[in-house]
Amino acid sequence: DRFRLPPDQTLLMKVMGLKDARLTKLALEELLELDDRGRVRSTPELIERLRGIRSRDKETKELRDLFLEKLGH
Repeated sequence: DRFRLPPDQTLLMKVMGLKDARLTKLALEELLELDDRGRVRSTPELIERLRGIRSRDKETKELRDLFLEKLGH
C-alpha cells in the first residue's frame, strides 16, 4: 500500500501474473489510469491476462470488468 507501480503496461501485466491480490489490484488501477491518458494498447495478451484474474475482492472484479469493457471485450 505504500508503493506505487511504474506506469508501464508490460511490467503491469507481469505484476498481474504474480497472482498477488494486492499487487493485482494496484496494477489494474494503474492500467486504468494509463488508459485514461490513452497509453494502453489492447493486445490479446492483455485481454487474456485480464480474463484470467480470479479474485474474491469485489473491487478487483469491478476494476477488471470495467477495464475489459473499456477495451471493448
